[in-house]
Amino acid sequence: MTFLAPLMLIGLLATLIPPIIHLLNRREAKPTPFPAMEFLRRAHRRTARRLKMKQWLLLFLRIALFALLVIALAQPLWRPSSSASLTDTSVASGGMSGSHVVVIDQSYPMGYQVDQSGRSLIDLAKSHALRAISETSGPMSVIRVGEIVSPVTGDVTADHQLLSDAVKSLKVTDAVGDLTEGINLAYRILKERPRDEGTQITVLSTPSRYRSNLPPAPPGMDTTIVALVDLSTELKAGLNENSSEQTDLPQLSQSARARLDNHAITQVTLSPAPQMGEDQWRVEVTIANYSDEAMVLWPIWVEVEGEIRVRGFVSLKPGESGVKRLYFRGKSTDEEEDARPSQSALSALKGWVKLAPDA
Repeated sequence: MTFLAPLMLIGLLATLIPPIIHLLNRREAKPTPFPAMEFLRRAHRRTARRLKMKQWLLLFLRIALFALLVIALAQPLWRPSSSASLTDTSVASGGMSGSHVVVIDQSYPMGYQVDQSGRSLIDLAKSHALRAISETSGPMSVIRVGEIVSPVTGDVTADHQLLSDAVKSLKVTDAVGDLTEGINLAYRILKERPRDEGTQITVLSTPSRYRSNLPPAPPGMDTTIVALVDLSTELKAGLNENSSEQTDLPQLSQSARARLDNHAITQVTLSPAPQMGEDQWRVEVTIANYSDEAMVLWPIWVEVEGEIRVRGFVSLKPGESGVKRLYFRGKSTDEEEDARPSQSALSALKGWVKLAPDA
């Protein structure tokens, strides 16, 4: 179990209030010997014991009320029973004889470097996938979630060497893959397996990606084990034997984030610009400055198939957003010469709008 607001657990100190009130309200009765009252005193003892039990029970109920209120404010998060944590090595490591599908996130956040040697989160994911392949005796499949969502093989296969070679060649893409689509694809692959066969899905990503992208199990597949591997936790635990030191991912508070320069492209619109000439295009880029410092002549450019077609600059005040318009030619001179023999053929080009890096 985890808590979305762990700082609220400080409120558990409020459970000390009922015991303090209880101790303050205790009154010591002064004994007064009186022979004629002996029978009444004995009856009072029995009544006092029952009253004391009720007082203790009331005290525990008050403490429990404060504790439950604080835990509710801390917003506990309970993972579904079909999920498995990283510490369950029998699940996360792939030690099973049934069918196993590994979903590897290739989105650009997986390029985050975790140490000075240049290792990234995608490297940890590949190491984990290779270990799962080596320790699984049954058929397997590997699904790539990046610019496209597709399996390495159309179905599960017993050719583990083929899967290992494919995993070793995986790289981070410039896109943000849809983990929901990847997990649903894994369910569809495993749905064709015999019902008496154990099935497992291992998702290699970070919590910020899969917590909001875990689809429910289809009907009839409730027994499928879904292992959500937190690669940052694996890094903290030092599971990589080749590393001599444990490296922690940076934890930034809201105040620390506010001090970092952060500039973002929030929207891109592409449209033809025939008024500028043949094969001219206009791209409107919405840019936001989330930092406390002004953006002064911040570089921005358009790349088409790896070639920079146009450059520009952006200037924004702190907290301001604006629109930058850039005009560029769709094809370069070399591309036009190559296309002359087949003027009727249409081809799609891949392009990017990029801002200079920030903090």
